Amino acid sequence: MAANTELRIKLKDSEDRFRNLIEGSIQGILIHRNWTPLFVNQAYASILGYDSPEELMALGSVENHLAPYERDRRRRYMEARMGGEPAPSQYEFDAVRKHGTIVTLQNVVRVVKWDGDQAIQSTIIDVTERRRAEEGLRWSEQRFRDFADTAADWFWELDTDLRLSYLSERYHEITGNSAQELLGLTHMEWLESICVNEEARQAHIEQFESDKQFNNLELEILSADGGRRIHTISGKPVVDQNGTFQGYRGTGRDVTGPHRMSRLLAHQASHDPLTGLVNRRVFEERLGRVLDAARNGDGEHALCYLDLDQFKVVNDTCGHTAGDHLLKQVSSLLRTQVRQRDTLARLGGDEFGVIIEHCSLEQAERLSEAIRKAISSFRFVWQGASFRIGVSIGLMPISRTDQSVADLLSATDNACYLAKEHGRNRVHICSSDDLELARRRQEAHWLTRINNALEEQLLSLMVYPILSLNPTSSADGSAGTQSFDLQLRMQDDHGGEIPATVFLPAAERYHIAPELDRWTFQQMLCWLGDDRDRLHTLTHCCIDLTTASLRDDDFVDDAIVLLNESQVAADKLCFGLSESVLLDGNSASSRFIDCMRELGAHFSVNGFGTGHATVRAIAQLPVDSLKLHADIVNDVVDNPVARILARNLVEIARVTGKQSIAPWVESGAVLEVLREIGVEFAVGPAVGKPRAFESPHKRARHA
Repeated sequence: MAANTELRIKLKDSEDRFRNLIEGSIQGILIHRNWTPLFVNQAYASILGYDSPEELMALGSVENHLAPYERDRRRRYMEARMGGEPAPSQYEFDAVRKHGTIVTLQNVVRVVKWDGDQAIQSTIIDVTERRRAEEGLRWSEQRFRDFADTAADWFWELDTDLRLSYLSERYHEITGNSAQELLGLTHMEWLESICVNEEARQAHIEQFESDKQFNNLELEILSADGGRRIHTISGKPVVDQNGTFQGYRGTGRDVTGPHRMSRLLAHQASHDPLTGLVNRRVFEERLGRVLDAARNGDGEHALCYLDLDQFKVVNDTCGHTAGDHLLKQVSSLLRTQVRQRDTLARLGGDEFGVIIEHCSLEQAERLSEAIRKAISSFRFVWQGASFRIGVSIGLMPISRTDQSVADLLSATDNACYLAKEHGRNRVHICSSDDLELARRRQEAHWLTRINNALEEQLLSLMVYPILSLNPTSSADGSAGTQSFDLQLRMQDDHGGEIPATVFLPAAERYHIAPELDRWTFQQMLCWLGDDRDRLHTLTHCCIDLTTASLRDDDFVDDAIVLLNESQVAADKLCFGLSESVLLDGNSASSRFIDCMRELGAHFSVNGFGTGHATVRAIAQLPVDSLKLHADIVNDVVDNPVARILARNLVEIARVTGKQSIAPWVESGAVLEVLREIGVEFAVGPAVGKPRAFESPHKRARHA
């Protein structure tokens, strides 16, 4: 009896210790038997939102703690466990809190003795936040995969060992290659299986191994059907929080369509649509590169200019369709005659060009003669009629002394013209005499255009503002006044503008420069006289006059009469003259200068810094300003010698009491250097946008 009493005492002490332990646990503890709660600790009550265990116990059955959809599952587990059958000992379930919200709980279950009978103990942890995080992660991953599988791009990942760890299904849809079969391959194995170009493959392998970000690397991928498609690959390295490399993640995009369209557009932009040969633009670009190579001493080169001899006969006799077929056939024939490294182009009409690289003049002559013989032997047949054509070829070596692409083309075009003049169907090699003839031909061409411009009123004046770079300079007058520089232009066949420097040399050679200067002078006077406000605020309006005009007595007389008959005061005008005019002592030019200066007009020296006047002569020149040469002006930023020269010229102007002017300033950087070295005035694109004016007055032709 005493032994039983002692045993009961020990059992009660054990249960008390157990009760105290679970009551103080930070984990929720629930003990029940057949859903009837026997014990609930404070932690479990708090998890479900109740103030005390007693409040929770008052609900009765444990089923009231559970979400409705969980009750059947929980009952099955309980019955199985109490019946000694297998049942999960750890699982998660959803419970209902006091105010109706759902929480997710982790339950660890075991059978215990409570008051001498079996009961079920549940140890509860609230895992709601973890479950939400996991669900969010799963949703995010699923969203990524949904995007990846439906996006136009495909997605890929490499692990730390640069093995393919992920490849979206979109890759399979685009290429036909199984994404799953590629997983686990190294980056080299992956690229070897899809990329047919070894050089491109090696470049991509090196990029992956650099651990650096890359964008839009082009890759030609072999599709499952054997076709080749162009993809661009972009990727960035993945690092952990310690900065340790974890692999790569990136995208791929099928750009086959845009790539083909780009190539097609590039081909169309660079090739003649009729013959498939490169066009004139590309030909001139390549000729420029060959000319640069010649200047650097990189080999001998030559240029051919071809003009078909009887093309017009075929065109006029059989029509333009026949002419097009002839050009196509001749182009095919020419392809067989030139070397692979040479450039063959259609330059326009029935004219072709060949750039012959790394070839002596003698070899180029033999090649040109072979071309001539091939075309001479060719017969063009159209609707039963047979035509024999020939070709005249101009040939010229490309040397380091050639000035420009335009000069080369002009010289070979002239040599081709001489080949025709000497009987057609021959090769003519350009000589120095030919170049002089070409220059004269070009000037004669300008003579026609100048006369036409005068007749058709295709001349215009551009108004450029003159900017004072030195606030203390007085040439701008007081505030609100302005000065202009007027520059002559001619309209070309396409509505563009041709600067006077292009056509004035021909005008002087053929003695029509006075006519142009007379037109310019009268237009200026009309423009100024028609606007009293403009004239009132004007300090100076400047125009350049040619040497030929100032040596022409009729022009001098007309200019003086025009000024006297106008409403413009002479002191508003400034004439730009060449140094040679000021030094030669010509009676007409001296009379013009003396008369205009007496009336109050101003004068400037053009191209200062490139002439031969001595310092003493400069000091004595009857001018008010010195206009620096444009080449010196626009070289001051990059050329220290030009900067020093410009500074010295500005100092000469200052010492001799004359103002310094910088013409045709092309950039803001040049403008700042000019301001720093003391230039007083500037004009050109960097100073202000020019504007054109059209005078309502008709030009006055010299009687």
